[in-house]
Amino acid sequence: FSRSILSNGLSTFLALYFIQEFSKSNSTASLILSLFYGMGSIATLLGGSIADKFGHRKMIRISFLVFLPSLFIFTYTKNYIIALLMLIGISCGESFSYSPMVVLGQKYLPNHTGFASGITLGLAVSIGSVLCPLLGYVSDTYGLTYAFYIMIIICFIALISSMLLPKVEEC
Repeated sequence: FSRSILSNGLSTFLALYFIQEFSKSNSTASLILSLFYGMGSIATLLGGSIADKFGHRKMIRISFLVFLPSLFIFTYTKNYIIALLMLIGISCGESFSYSPMVVLGQKYLPNHTGFASGITLGLAVSIGSVLCPLLGYVSDTYGLTYAFYIMIIICFIALISSMLLPKVEEC
Protein backbone atom coordinates (compact mmCIF):
# COMPACT_ATOMS: atom_id res chain seq x y z
CA PHE A 1 0.00 0.00 0.00
CA SER A 2 2.84 2.37 0.85
CA ARG A 3 4.43 2.01 -2.56
CA SER A 4 1.10 2.75 -4.22
CA ILE A 5 0.52 5.87 -2.14
CA LEU A 6 4.02 7.06 -2.99
CA SER A 7 3.61 6.33 -6.68
CA ASN A 8 0.29 8.14 -6.90
CA GLY A 9 1.53 11.01 -4.78
CA LEU A 10 4.58 11.52 -6.95
CA SER A 11 2.64 11.33 -10.20
CA THR A 12 0.16 13.86 -8.83
CA PHE A 13 2.49 16.35 -7.16
CA LEU A 14 5.95 16.05 -8.74
CA ALA A 15 5.36 18.48 -11.61
CA LEU A 16 3.58 20.91 -9.27
CA TYR A 17 6.53 20.72 -6.89
CA PHE A 18 8.97 21.78 -9.61
CA ILE A 19 6.67 24.63 -10.60
CA GLN A 20 6.22 25.84 -7.03
CA GLU A 21 9.60 25.16 -5.42
CA PHE A 22 11.92 25.75 -8.39
CA SER A 23 9.83 28.22 -10.45
CA LYS A 24 9.88 25.97 -13.51
CA SER A 25 7.38 26.35 -16.34
CA ASN A 26 4.51 23.96 -16.84
CA SER A 27 6.19 22.46 -19.89
CA THR A 28 9.52 21.96 -18.07
CA ALA A 29 7.77 20.36 -15.10
CA SER A 30 5.82 18.07 -17.45
CA LEU A 31 9.04 17.09 -19.22
CA ILE A 32 10.65 16.26 -15.87
CA LEU A 33 7.66 14.08 -14.96
CA SER A 34 7.87 12.30 -18.32
CA LEU A 35 11.59 11.65 -17.87
CA PHE A 36 10.91 10.45 -14.33
CA TYR A 37 8.49 7.83 -15.62
CA GLY A 38 10.78 6.91 -18.51
CA MET A 39 13.50 6.13 -15.97
CA GLY A 40 10.91 4.22 -13.95
CA SER A 41 10.05 2.02 -16.92
CA ILE A 42 13.65 1.01 -17.33
CA ALA A 43 14.05 0.51 -13.57
CA THR A 44 10.98 -1.75 -13.49
CA LEU A 45 12.54 -4.05 -16.08
CA LEU A 46 15.90 -4.01 -14.31
CA GLY A 47 14.31 -4.55 -10.89
CA GLY A 48 12.62 -7.75 -12.01
CA SER A 49 15.80 -9.14 -13.53
CA ILE A 50 17.94 -8.21 -10.55
CA ALA A 51 15.36 -9.66 -8.14
CA ASP A 52 15.34 -12.95 -10.05
CA LYS A 53 19.08 -13.18 -9.53
CA PHE A 54 19.46 -11.89 -5.95
CA GLY A 55 16.06 -12.34 -4.34
CA HIS A 56 12.73 -10.55 -4.33
CA ARG A 57 12.73 -9.54 -0.66
CA LYS A 58 16.26 -8.18 -1.01
CA MET A 59 15.29 -6.16 -4.08
CA ILE A 60 12.27 -4.66 -2.32
CA ARG A 61 14.44 -3.72 0.66
CA ILE A 62 17.12 -2.19 -1.54
CA SER A 63 14.43 -0.24 -3.38
CA PHE A 64 13.22 1.45 -0.23
CA LEU A 65 16.77 1.92 1.05
CA VAL A 66 17.39 3.96 -2.11
CA PHE A 67 13.95 5.58 -2.19
CA LEU A 68 13.86 7.00 1.35
CA PRO A 69 17.09 9.04 1.40
CA SER A 70 16.51 10.20 -2.18
CA LEU A 71 13.02 11.44 -1.32
CA PHE A 72 14.28 13.04 1.89
CA ILE A 73 17.09 14.93 0.14
CA PHE A 74 14.76 15.88 -2.73
CA THR A 75 12.21 17.35 -0.34
CA TYR A 76 14.70 19.31 1.71
CA THR A 77 17.00 20.65 -1.02
CA LYS A 78 16.58 24.05 -2.56
CA ASN A 79 19.10 23.22 -5.29
CA TYR A 80 17.46 22.41 -8.61
CA ILE A 81 20.33 20.20 -9.85
CA ILE A 82 20.38 18.15 -6.64
CA ALA A 83 16.60 17.75 -6.89
CA LEU A 84 16.95 16.46 -10.44
CA LEU A 85 19.68 14.02 -9.39
CA MET A 86 17.51 12.76 -6.52
CA LEU A 87 14.80 11.92 -9.05
CA ILE A 88 17.05 9.13 -10.31
CA GLY A 89 17.07 7.52 -6.86
CA ILE A 90 13.37 8.18 -6.33
CA SER A 91 12.46 6.68 -9.69
CA CYS A 92 14.67 3.63 -9.16
CA GLY A 93 13.50 3.23 -5.58
CA GLU A 94 9.88 3.34 -6.63
CA SER A 95 10.20 1.16 -9.72
CA PHE A 96 12.77 -1.49 -8.72
CA SER A 97 10.27 -2.95 -6.27
CA TYR A 98 7.25 -3.21 -8.56
CA SER A 99 7.89 -6.54 -10.30
CA PRO A 100 9.39 -8.23 -7.22
CA MET A 101 6.32 -7.28 -5.17
CA VAL A 102 4.01 -8.96 -7.67
CA VAL A 103 6.15 -12.12 -7.81
CA LEU A 104 6.55 -12.21 -4.04
CA GLY A 105 2.78 -11.92 -3.61
CA GLN A 106 2.35 -14.89 -5.92
CA LYS A 107 4.96 -16.87 -3.98
CA TYR A 108 3.16 -16.13 -0.71
CA LEU A 109 -0.05 -17.57 -2.20
CA PRO A 110 1.28 -20.20 -4.64
CA ASN A 111 -2.07 -21.94 -5.08
CA HIS A 112 -3.89 -18.64 -5.63
CA THR A 113 -1.71 -16.65 -8.04
CA GLY A 114 -4.72 -14.91 -9.58
CA PHE A 115 -5.88 -13.73 -6.17
CA ALA A 116 -2.32 -12.69 -5.26
CA SER A 117 -2.00 -10.75 -8.52
CA GLY A 118 -5.35 -9.08 -7.89
CA ILE A 119 -4.18 -7.93 -4.49
CA THR A 120 -0.74 -6.72 -5.58
CA LEU A 121 -1.81 -5.17 -8.86
CA GLY A 122 -5.42 -4.26 -8.14
CA LEU A 123 -6.10 -3.57 -4.50
CA ALA A 124 -2.70 -2.18 -3.61
CA VAL A 125 -2.65 0.17 -6.60
CA SER A 126 -6.21 1.30 -5.88
CA ILE A 127 -5.40 2.18 -2.27
CA GLY A 128 -2.88 4.77 -3.46
CA SER A 129 -5.45 6.31 -5.78
CA VAL A 130 -8.06 6.45 -3.04
CA LEU A 131 -5.70 8.03 -0.50
CA CYS A 132 -4.07 10.53 -2.88
CA PRO A 133 -6.84 13.12 -2.34
CA LEU A 134 -5.81 13.22 1.33
CA LEU A 135 -2.34 14.29 0.22
CA GLY A 136 -4.06 16.91 -1.92
CA TYR A 137 -5.99 18.15 1.09
CA VAL A 138 -2.76 18.41 3.10
CA SER A 139 -1.15 20.23 0.20
CA ASP A 140 -4.01 22.72 -0.08
CA THR A 141 -4.21 23.26 3.67
CA TYR A 142 -0.54 23.32 4.71
CA GLY A 143 1.45 23.59 1.50
CA LEU A 144 2.80 21.21 -1.11
CA THR A 145 5.97 20.52 0.86
CA TYR A 146 3.88 18.98 3.64
CA ALA A 147 2.50 16.41 1.22
CA PHE A 148 6.12 15.43 0.53
CA TYR A 149 6.84 15.28 4.27
CA ILE A 150 4.00 12.78 4.57
CA MET A 151 5.39 10.80 1.65
CA ILE A 152 8.74 10.60 3.48
CA ILE A 153 6.94 9.10 6.48
CA ILE A 154 5.09 6.66 4.22
CA CYS A 155 8.38 5.69 2.58
CA PHE A 156 9.86 5.05 6.03
CA ILE A 157 6.88 2.79 6.82
CA ALA A 158 7.47 0.97 3.53
CA LEU A 159 11.13 0.45 4.40
CA ILE A 160 10.30 -0.94 7.84
CA SER A 161 7.58 -3.15 6.33
CA SER A 162 10.02 -4.49 3.74
CA MET A 163 12.33 -5.57 6.54
CA LEU A 164 9.49 -7.60 8.06
CA LEU A 165 8.62 -9.57 4.91
CA PRO A 166 8.66 -13.27 5.75
CA LYS A 167 10.80 -15.75 3.86
CA VAL A 168 9.06 -17.70 1.15
CA GLU A 169 8.90 -21.43 1.60
CA GLU A 170 9.96 -22.87 -1.76
CA CYS A 171 8.12 -26.00 -2.86
